Amino acid sequence: MNNTDCLMCKTPFVNEEKDNGRYSLQDCGLSPAQFEGQDGFLCHSCKSKQMQQTRRALSKRSSSCLLEHPECLMCQTPFIKGPKGYSRVSLKALGISPELFGGQDGFICYKCHPRALQPRAAQAKRKKDPKYMYPPSPVRRSQQHKCERGGRSFSPNWQNTRGHTYRKKLKEKVLSAIDNSKYEGIFRELFQSKTASKGSHRPLKKVVRKEIKANRNPLFALPVTADHVANFNWDKVVDEASSRMPILVNVLKAALPDPSKQVKGRAFCGRLRRSTQEEYCIRNQRLGFILAVILYSQRPSKCHFIQGCISLQLWKHGCSQKVVECLNALGVCKGKGATARQQSNLTINPAQKQKQWQQALSKQLESSATAVGDSETREASLSNEVEAGVLNETHSPCTGDVDDDASDMSVSADDKSDSDAEPSQVVESVSAAANVDLPSTSSSKHDSFMEHTSQEKKDQAPKLKHMPPWHISLKLEEPERGYILVCDNVLMQSPKLTNELKLQASIFAVRNRVGFDQQMDYTMKHAEDIPLSCFLPTFSDWRNLKQRMCRILEHILKDHLPFLKGVESSAPQRHQHSDALSKKSEIVSLGVVDENPFSTPGSVCILESLHQFVPSYGDENLYPIVCFGDGLSVEKMVDAKCAKASGASASDRLEGLVQCPQDFHRRGLLLQDTMDRFFKETSVKDRGTLFQLKQEFGHQSVKRNVMANFNHVEDLIEFCTRAFSIMLALKLAQLPDISTRPENCPSSGSTTSERIWLTKFIWEMIDFIWPEIPSKDIHKACEQQETGAALDFDGRYGDVENATNDDACKCGESTGEGMIRCFNNECGWFHYSCANVDGPVKGDWWCSAECRASKSYRYCKCHRKTGKERKMIQCELQSHCTSNEWYHPDCIGGAKDLPDEWYCSPECTQRALDRCASDGVLEYSRALLYEGLCHLAFRDAVREGDGPAILSHWRINTLQFWNNRHLKYVDLAHNMLAGVSGFYPARVAHDMTWNRVANVKGQADCNIGLDLVKEIPSAVYCEMLSEVQGVYPKDPRDQRRKLSDTLCGHLDDFFLKSKSGIQDEASEQKGQKFHQDIQCFAASYMDDGLFDFVPGRHHKSFPFFKHSLSVKSPETMGAKLIQLSQCMDMSRNSVQS
Repeated sequence: MNNTDCLMCKTPFVNEEKDNGRYSLQDCGLSPAQFEGQDGFLCHSCKSKQMQQTRRALSKRSSSCLLEHPECLMCQTPFIKGPKGYSRVSLKALGISPELFGGQDGFICYKCHPRALQPRAAQAKRKKDPKYMYPPSPVRRSQQHKCERGGRSFSPNWQNTRGHTYRKKLKEKVLSAIDNSKYEGIFRELFQSKTASKGSHRPLKKVVRKEIKANRNPLFALPVTADHVANFNWDKVVDEASSRMPILVNVLKAALPDPSKQVKGRAFCGRLRRSTQEEYCIRNQRLGFILAVILYSQRPSKCHFIQGCISLQLWKHGCSQKVVECLNALGVCKGKGATARQQSNLTINPAQKQKQWQQALSKQLESSATAVGDSETREASLSNEVEAGVLNETHSPCTGDVDDDASDMSVSADDKSDSDAEPSQVVESVSAAANVDLPSTSSSKHDSFMEHTSQEKKDQAPKLKHMPPWHISLKLEEPERGYILVCDNVLMQSPKLTNELKLQASIFAVRNRVGFDQQMDYTMKHAEDIPLSCFLPTFSDWRNLKQRMCRILEHILKDHLPFLKGVESSAPQRHQHSDALSKKSEIVSLGVVDENPFSTPGSVCILESLHQFVPSYGDENLYPIVCFGDGLSVEKMVDAKCAKASGASASDRLEGLVQCPQDFHRRGLLLQDTMDRFFKETSVKDRGTLFQLKQEFGHQSVKRNVMANFNHVEDLIEFCTRAFSIMLALKLAQLPDISTRPENCPSSGSTTSERIWLTKFIWEMIDFIWPEIPSKDIHKACEQQETGAALDFDGRYGDVENATNDDACKCGESTGEGMIRCFNNECGWFHYSCANVDGPVKGDWWCSAECRASKSYRYCKCHRKTGKERKMIQCELQSHCTSNEWYHPDCIGGAKDLPDEWYCSPECTQRALDRCASDGVLEYSRALLYEGLCHLAFRDAVREGDGPAILSHWRINTLQFWNNRHLKYVDLAHNMLAGVSGFYPARVAHDMTWNRVANVKGQADCNIGLDLVKEIPSAVYCEMLSEVQGVYPKDPRDQRRKLSDTLCGHLDDFFLKSKSGIQDEASEQKGQKFHQDIQCFAASYMDDGLFDFVPGRHHKSFPFFKHSLSVKSPETMGAKLIQLSQCMDMSRNSVQS
């Protein structure tokens, strides 16, 4: 016996005295025969290995034994392996000895499992009679079929009572349903049986295949065009298919979720549940697509409308050819070849429409020029005949025919006088259309001066070398409406340098929707002959603005006050061209000019590119086109025309383009002025201020820079306007909340009385916030034309700014950035960029070493440095001091006897008293509500396309441009208002008035400014730029612009019609939140008394706020307008000479 080493691994045992770490063969269940008859011990690892080998051998032996008996030991049914294994139980698991089955070990099926566990009596009987065996159970064919097929089935010879009864009842139900024509019940009963259900598959296949072959649905066989895509309706497709393929459509409807049985709040078809109508739209859209795939698979050459639309949509968004081929294999879209052929048939030249318009105008210009030449020839021959007749009459005796000749000559004289009077009448009509007040011939204060001046200028003015054909009234049958051009600056990424941004100009054409009536033509005027009242607001302008505010207030009160819901609304504001301006605009993109519009050479290249779209007949006969743009674009147009003023021909001088500013950037500039005046971060704790309301009501996206977030700023201004309007209405009507009805308001039954009460109440609200109009200042500005005053400044803007403002920068430019003042009193102000500083500087700041060494000082009345600047005394008004704010103690007689509140001058004392006597909070609230209503009025005029109202607002805004030093816009406003008042031809003035907006939706009151029409995406920009340079892109993904805009828009609606409900509901939810916020404002701020008069109250961030309108330096403003008129006349005279 080996006691020292392991029998398997021969490893010696360390401690022989102890048995730890070794195991005998008997303990391991092993015999010495397995180790060549040698008895001994095994180590722990070898013992584990030997035990594992023993278990594997036993398991193999048992599995081989089991495989020898693949049938049930009782019913001899073979076992078939299913997805989850064999349906059997081993004898060992049941605790049954194999001796009961003649020593055979194996398994029993689950059907024999209950009988295998018989009572002990049977086991006792088995013990008494060793030869006793369980009788085999009878196996039915149905059970055998079930075991073989692994599922439930019915025996062909089903003779049991239960099956016979079922068939008998089924037969009775079927016969009864046939007699009563209730076939639905028949199929319901038959489909409960798998045999009957399977038997119906083949006839259903034949019926569905017959339906598909017989289907001639024309909606799937339409060619892909813009009209067909626009008129396509998924609901109509499903209804048509239901009538032609009822079985197939109803089966597909059953396969898709039913919108009528959806639980509210759960997802539908993988999307958040919105409304039942939207869910039906989604279901029909997907059902129609499945039908389209089926029909396309049957007849791809005919039923390919849906696949063609999908192919165009994929191509439009730059999908790769590999993806198109994969989707074509699934029947979703056409192949790449068919897609290429389809898009080539549908693509258009974007400038083709503009070329057609231009050719039509050129032909019209040629015909008018020919007519003018013929008329001049006839007039010349007629005059020769008349002269010859007169000479003959002087040598002939006087007869009675002389009276007839005299009468004929008198008639011609009358005709001539009528022809001279006609242009003046036309001027009055056009001016009336533009809402311009012309001076009367009897009551104007400067009529004699104007008559003398105009007559003198007519005598001194050079004669026109040619009268362009557009000045002459010609009665054409159907004159072309024409078009206008738009030039807008775009900042895009450079195609070569990815980190560089380049500024280019995008241009497009818009066809006129309002045609010009040639009976409105007139003779052009000199700019100096136009009275200054045409550039400044008149009484009618203020009155029209007031009336528009009343209409806006009426809508606001009816939206938010419940007791006014039943009041009849006033008729919508309409003008003579409302129907024409409700139509959708025809817009044609003309490309991108790869030039810098900030530079003069770049501006010249841009205008030369634009001038090729001007209709012409020869070099001198041009059909001038209005070119709209933002402030910068129009300013650069003027510079480019000045640079080309010495051209040889009218085309070289760019006379075919007439610049005109647009309204979106004007509104942005006015909103920026409002934000600068009312929006301060330090007023976050002043209740009722713009910044505090922005924080409280969740307008977190609003920033101070308006053009960076225009829509958010406009939403905030509109919210504050509506909220302040409701607050003012509650104050004037003395109501505790919005649900209370005023006592003096008539009952709801009298509609007329309610309407009259509401009108009076709205006018009372307008009068409450209406400021005092600066009529005297405007009159002073207009008087400068009588005196002939004008500014003799060489600079364009800087000298005027220095003349009207004490804080003008030395550079002479108006940049709009912050400024800093040198502490040398003899020096002045500087822009941050000019002073090389980033912002306000703490402490004293000097612009140069010379100013620092100077003895002059900004503060104190002595304005001298004394060395005691650190011990100076400040006026109580601080930064609002009217004098010098800080003073040396010695200069004011010492600091011992000064009161706690010390004012440096009587003006500061009076201002402090006025502050105590006024209510700054009330003034702020009135001013904010007035500004908000003005912005809504400006926006509504643009949406309506009301040209005279827009020009009227430009005249009102001219005062604000002048006060806020937006001198560039003063120049732009003057140029445009002079043009519509007679300086430009009547047709150009007409386009400036009525064709200055575009409608991209084709709905009423949906017009927008032309500078807001095109936002060119970066994917289209490169292709447009390459076309301008003469290089067309090779990648088909860059071809989106070549599809018509109409087709592109209809394709998006084709696939996203189901999202319209989401957008409508989102806007409805936004409106509900808007209404709730206004109600919350009315309830929360009722006790603040924003419109109550409380003397001495003011916002801390707005200590001296006052709601008023004024004109800074009105005399200088009038002189500036006269100077601009003189410049316009000089430009025209230089061109004509």
